Amino acid sequence: ETMTARNIDMAYGADGRTLQSSKLMEGAVLEFPGANGGGSRRIAGTTIDTAMSPDGATVTNLTARENVQVDLPVEGDSPARRIRSATLRATGAPGQGIQNAVFEGGVDFAETRPAGKTPALDRRARSTRLTVDTKPGFGAVERADFRGNVRFVDGELTAEAPKAIYDITRDQLDLSPASGEAGTGPILNNAQMTVQALNIHV
Repeated sequence: ETMTARNIDMAYGADGRTLQSSKLMEGAVLEFPGANGGGSRRIAGTTIDTAMSPDGATVTNLTARENVQVDLPVEGDSPARRIRSATLRATGAPGQGIQNAVFEGGVDFAETRPAGKTPALDRRARSTRLTVDTKPGFGAVERADFRGNVRFVDGELTAEAPKAIYDITRDQLDLSPASGEAGTGPILNNAQMTVQALNIHV
């Protein structure tokens, strides 16, 4: 991992070499190397706190605050993804690294891909909270769980619901109500029709 910030505090283990935690303050940026030589994954915020596995090899806990932005690069046919929010809390297991991340406060999710071997893509979503499951080490996103005033826009298609589960591997969006979550719907609109139902699978 690569860390940059105006101020960085680091804590080491008893051996004086094994990094146990870090606190990045003011203009904090943390980058994880990409798999198989791919592009790096970038996390930015006003502050970023990390905790490492006992051997200092992997980040197992991460908290970012204020103006959080996560950039995930194109991987194979997968689009580039950008997630913005007020806060981020991410966790993972030693030896695996981060595999779960919770974004809260004005979540803005975007998937983009230029036209080429696969069709161009510009898909956007907003919600109050977003939980994502990724491959180890904050790798490719596998599942995204949006909660609270969820709104998706994909070309002429728009979808709204209190809860939306986006299964990345199946390219499927499930819209549903959720107790305690704000939002109207589920409702789906495109140029041809409007659909309202208790559950909608797209």
